[in-house]
Formats: sequence, structure tokens, C-alpha cells
Amino acid sequence: MRMNDVGPTPGKGYNGTPAVPDASTLVIRAWHEDGAQPPGFRARITYGPGHGEERTTVSAADRDKVLHVVQQWLLTQSDVQGRN
Repeated sequence: MRMNDVGPTPGKGYNGTPAVPDASTLVIRAWHEDGAQPPGFRARITYGPGHGEERTTVSAADRDKVLHVVQQWLLTQSDVQGRN
């Protein structure tokens, strides 16, 4: 949903829901590799703004790195006006 698609912005006499900016996306793909050196946990994190825009991809072999990337991404989401 784009801001222009949700109708008028709040103002005098407006009783609807305020417009919310485009949502961004974060996808985590996690798996276990037995044959890798070192063997164990692997993850690929892809995130970015709205549809069709450039995305960032991060690879991790450590759960703490995955949690850190997710936490940083969530902090950017709470900074967007109209979101909690």
C-alpha cells in the first residue's frame, strides 16, 4: 500500500485511519550445514524498503549476528512516523 492509495491525510473532520508509509521487508532464511567448515548454523537475511527497491543481503554463521541485524532493522521501523 502506498501513501497515495489510502486517501486524504488527517485534518479537520477526518475520522479515518491516518496514512502509513510503505512497509519494508525482512526475510530470514536459516539452515544447518553438516558438511561445511565449520559445520553448523547458517542464515541469510535480506531486507529493504518497498517493492522493487534495492535490498541488502547479510550472511551469518552466528545466531547473535542474526539477532543483531533483526534488532537494528526493528529500530528503523519504529522510527517511521505512524508505526509503533
